[in-house]
Amino acid sequence: TAGNYTVQVTNAAGCLSVPSGTTVVTVNPLPSRPTITPSGTVNICAGSSRTLTSSAGNTYVWSTGETTQSISVSTAGSYTVQVTNSYGCLSQASLATAIVVNPLPATPTITASGSTAICSGSSITLTSSVSTGYLWSTGATTRSIAVSTAGDYWVRVTDANSCQSAQSATTTVTVNPVPVT
Repeated sequence: TAGNYTVQVTNAAGCLSVPSGTTVVTVNPLPSRPTITPSGTVNICAGSSRTLTSSAGNTYVWSTGETTQSISVSTAGSYTVQVTNSYGCLSQASLATAIVVNPLPATPTITASGSTAICSGSSITLTSSVSTGYLWSTGATTRSIAVSTAGDYWVRVTDANSCQSAQSATTTVTVNPVPVT
Protein backbone atom coordinates (compact mmCIF):
# COMPACT_ATOMS: atom_id res chain seq x y z
CA THR A 1 0.00 0.00 0.00
CA ALA A 2 1.24 3.48 -0.73
CA GLY A 3 2.22 5.56 2.27
CA ASN A 4 4.96 6.83 4.59
CA TYR A 5 6.62 4.19 6.74
CA THR A 6 8.89 4.42 9.82
CA VAL A 7 10.10 1.79 12.25
CA GLN A 8 11.25 1.66 15.86
CA VAL A 9 12.98 -1.29 17.46
CA THR A 10 13.28 -2.52 21.01
CA ASN A 11 16.51 -4.16 22.19
CA ALA A 12 16.90 -7.03 24.65
CA ALA A 13 17.04 -4.54 27.56
CA GLY A 14 13.63 -3.17 26.58
CA CYS A 15 14.94 0.15 25.31
CA LEU A 16 13.06 1.71 22.39
CA SER A 17 15.03 3.26 19.53
CA VAL A 18 14.47 6.62 17.97
CA PRO A 19 12.07 6.31 14.97
CA SER A 20 13.82 5.65 11.69
CA GLY A 21 13.72 8.08 8.83
CA THR A 22 10.52 8.03 6.81
CA THR A 23 10.39 5.76 3.77
CA VAL A 24 7.83 6.71 1.18
CA VAL A 25 6.24 3.85 -0.77
CA THR A 26 4.56 4.73 -4.02
CA VAL A 27 2.31 2.22 -5.77
CA ASN A 28 2.32 2.88 -9.49
CA PRO A 29 -0.73 1.90 -11.53
CA LEU A 30 -0.63 -1.04 -13.91
CA PRO A 31 -1.20 -0.18 -17.57
CA SER A 32 -4.59 -1.01 -19.03
CA ARG A 33 -4.88 -4.38 -20.74
CA PRO A 34 -3.79 -3.71 -24.34
CA THR A 35 -5.95 -4.29 -27.38
CA ILE A 36 -4.82 -5.56 -30.77
CA THR A 37 -6.07 -4.02 -34.00
CA PRO A 38 -5.54 -6.01 -37.22
CA SER A 39 -4.98 -4.10 -40.47
CA GLY A 40 -7.86 -6.04 -42.07
CA THR A 41 -9.80 -9.23 -41.56
CA VAL A 42 -8.16 -11.97 -39.51
CA ASN A 43 -8.74 -14.42 -42.38
CA ILE A 44 -5.87 -14.18 -44.84
CA CYS A 45 -4.81 -16.12 -47.91
CA ALA A 46 -1.71 -18.31 -47.98
CA GLY A 47 1.29 -16.22 -48.99
CA SER A 48 -0.11 -12.96 -47.60
CA SER A 49 0.30 -11.28 -44.22
CA ARG A 50 -1.59 -9.08 -41.79
CA THR A 51 -0.28 -6.29 -39.56
CA LEU A 52 -1.31 -6.42 -35.89
CA THR A 53 -0.98 -3.19 -33.88
CA SER A 54 -1.08 -2.90 -30.09
CA SER A 55 -2.73 -0.05 -28.25
CA ALA A 56 -0.24 2.48 -26.88
CA GLY A 57 2.37 1.59 -24.30
CA ASN A 58 6.00 2.43 -23.55
CA THR A 59 7.38 -0.97 -24.51
CA TYR A 60 5.80 -4.06 -26.08
CA VAL A 61 6.29 -7.81 -25.75
CA TRP A 62 4.38 -9.96 -28.27
CA SER A 63 3.78 -13.69 -27.91
CA THR A 64 6.17 -14.02 -30.89
CA GLY A 65 8.95 -12.30 -28.91
CA GLU A 66 8.85 -9.15 -31.03
CA THR A 67 9.07 -5.81 -29.21
CA THR A 68 7.57 -3.26 -31.62
CA GLN A 69 4.09 -1.72 -31.48
CA SER A 70 3.10 -3.43 -34.75
CA ILE A 71 4.03 -6.84 -36.10
CA SER A 72 3.43 -8.54 -39.44
CA VAL A 73 2.10 -12.11 -39.27
CA SER A 74 1.58 -14.69 -42.01
CA THR A 75 1.16 -17.84 -39.93
CA ALA A 76 -2.11 -19.12 -38.49
CA GLY A 77 -2.29 -18.86 -34.72
CA SER A 78 -3.26 -16.76 -31.72
CA TYR A 79 -1.27 -13.62 -30.95
CA THR A 80 -1.11 -11.63 -27.69
CA VAL A 81 0.84 -8.61 -26.46
CA GLN A 82 1.79 -7.09 -23.13
CA VAL A 83 2.79 -3.46 -22.66
CA THR A 84 4.67 -1.56 -20.00
CA ASN A 85 3.81 1.98 -18.92
CA SER A 86 6.14 4.86 -18.04
CA TYR A 87 6.63 3.35 -14.54
CA GLY A 88 7.89 0.07 -16.00
CA CYS A 89 4.80 -1.83 -14.87
CA LEU A 90 3.78 -4.76 -17.10
CA SER A 91 0.15 -5.15 -18.16
CA GLN A 92 -1.94 -8.27 -18.36
CA ALA A 93 -1.69 -9.99 -21.72
CA SER A 94 -4.17 -8.78 -24.32
CA LEU A 95 -7.00 -10.98 -25.41
CA ALA A 96 -5.72 -13.29 -28.15
CA THR A 97 -6.22 -12.35 -31.79
CA ALA A 98 -6.55 -15.47 -33.95
CA ILE A 99 -5.25 -15.39 -37.52
CA VAL A 100 -6.65 -17.92 -39.98
CA VAL A 101 -4.65 -18.71 -43.14
CA ASN A 102 -6.84 -20.00 -45.97
CA PRO A 103 -5.30 -22.09 -48.76
CA LEU A 104 -5.23 -20.72 -52.29
CA PRO A 105 -7.76 -22.23 -54.69
CA ALA A 106 -6.53 -24.78 -57.21
CA THR A 107 -5.13 -23.39 -60.43
CA PRO A 108 -8.04 -23.27 -62.88
CA THR A 109 -8.26 -25.02 -66.20
CA ILE A 110 -9.77 -23.65 -69.41
CA THR A 111 -12.07 -25.70 -71.60
CA ALA A 112 -12.72 -24.60 -75.19
CA SER A 113 -16.11 -25.21 -76.81
CA GLY A 114 -14.38 -26.51 -79.94
CA SER A 115 -11.16 -26.19 -81.85
CA THR A 116 -9.03 -23.19 -80.84
CA ALA A 117 -8.25 -22.63 -84.53
CA ILE A 118 -11.28 -20.67 -85.75
CA CYS A 119 -12.21 -18.98 -88.99
CA SER A 120 -12.30 -15.22 -89.30
CA GLY A 121 -15.74 -13.93 -88.31
CA SER A 122 -16.51 -16.82 -85.93
CA SER A 123 -15.89 -17.23 -82.21
CA ILE A 124 -15.15 -19.87 -79.62
CA THR A 125 -16.23 -20.02 -75.98
CA LEU A 126 -13.58 -20.48 -73.30
CA THR A 127 -14.86 -21.70 -69.91
CA SER A 128 -13.01 -21.74 -66.59
CA SER A 129 -13.25 -24.54 -64.05
CA VAL A 130 -15.79 -23.74 -61.32
CA SER A 131 -15.04 -21.18 -58.60
CA THR A 132 -16.64 -18.15 -56.96
CA GLY A 133 -15.06 -15.35 -59.01
CA TYR A 134 -13.12 -15.09 -62.26
CA LEU A 135 -10.61 -12.72 -63.85
CA TRP A 136 -9.63 -13.33 -67.48
CA SER A 137 -6.64 -11.89 -69.30
CA THR A 138 -9.19 -9.79 -71.22
CA GLY A 139 -10.50 -8.24 -67.99
CA ALA A 140 -13.77 -10.21 -68.17
CA THR A 141 -15.14 -11.49 -64.85
CA THR A 142 -17.57 -14.19 -66.02
CA ARG A 143 -17.00 -17.96 -65.97
CA SER A 144 -17.07 -18.13 -69.80
CA ILE A 145 -15.92 -15.71 -72.47
CA ALA A 146 -16.56 -15.64 -76.22
CA VAL A 147 -13.35 -15.11 -78.18
CA SER A 148 -13.12 -14.03 -81.83
CA THR A 149 -9.61 -12.53 -81.77
CA ALA A 150 -6.35 -14.44 -82.02
CA GLY A 151 -4.28 -14.42 -78.85
CA ASP A 152 -3.25 -16.13 -75.65
CA TYR A 153 -5.93 -16.32 -72.93
CA TRP A 154 -5.66 -17.20 -69.24
CA VAL A 155 -7.87 -16.97 -66.17
CA ARG A 156 -7.45 -16.64 -62.40
CA VAL A 157 -10.18 -17.66 -59.98
CA THR A 158 -11.18 -16.36 -56.56
CA ASP A 159 -12.75 -18.61 -53.91
CA ALA A 160 -15.30 -17.88 -51.18
CA ASN A 161 -12.47 -16.67 -48.88
CA SER A 162 -11.43 -14.07 -51.51
CA CYS A 163 -8.21 -15.97 -52.13
CA GLN A 164 -6.96 -15.82 -55.73
CA SER A 165 -5.42 -18.76 -57.56
CA ALA A 166 -2.32 -18.86 -59.69
CA GLN A 167 -2.82 -18.09 -63.37
CA SER A 168 -4.13 -20.97 -65.51
CA ALA A 169 -2.18 -22.41 -68.40
CA THR A 170 -2.49 -20.25 -71.52
CA THR A 171 -4.94 -21.23 -74.22
CA THR A 172 -3.91 -19.95 -77.65
CA VAL A 173 -6.66 -19.06 -80.11
CA THR A 174 -5.72 -18.83 -83.80
CA VAL A 175 -7.92 -17.02 -86.35
CA ASN A 176 -7.59 -18.32 -89.89
CA PRO A 177 -8.65 -16.23 -92.87
CA VAL A 178 -11.73 -17.23 -94.82
CA PRO A 179 -10.78 -18.34 -98.33
CA VAL A 180 -11.56 -15.89 -101.13
CA THR A 181 -13.94 -17.22 -103.79
